[in-house]
Amino acid sequence: MKNLFKSSLLICALLISSLSYAEGLTEKSVIGLISQIDKAIASMNADQVGDALSDNVSITLNFTAGGQKSVLRPSKHEYMKLLKEGWSQYGNYKYNRTNPKISLTGNKALITADIYESMTVQGQTISGNSKEEITVELINGNPRITKIVGYTRM
Repeated sequence: MKNLFKSSLLICALLISSLSYAEGLTEKSVIGLISQIDKAIASMNADQVGDALSDNVSITLNFTAGGQKSVLRPSKHEYMKLLKEGWSQYGNYKYNRTNPKISLTGNKALITADIYESMTVQGQTISGNSKEEITVELINGNPRITKIVGYTRM
């Protein structure tokens, strides 16, 4: 009986430690998610971008072009639609993330980076530089983007 009790305690301890390990967000998992989304964006695959986003992702896109400022706050569904519609009209699309910085705090990560995009639309080349802030959290044990804030100058 004593051995059964000890075995039960050991199994519970192992289960608890494995659950707490599985729940932890790591730099490696965050880098993997960012790599996944970068590949999806570079190949203009909106569905794969959507896979990296939580269902309730908060998106704020700040644009400055020709001295005019605008802000978009699309839902995930609206954002996916914007990506698909935009990418269907682009030629020579180029995307590059530089200066990524990851800050982990518990089960949340903040990633900041510089983004450069260029594309041809109706024969004209358009380019823009963005500052991006992404929050990643674990959703059902998987890293997902829960917040995007972008500041773009064109």
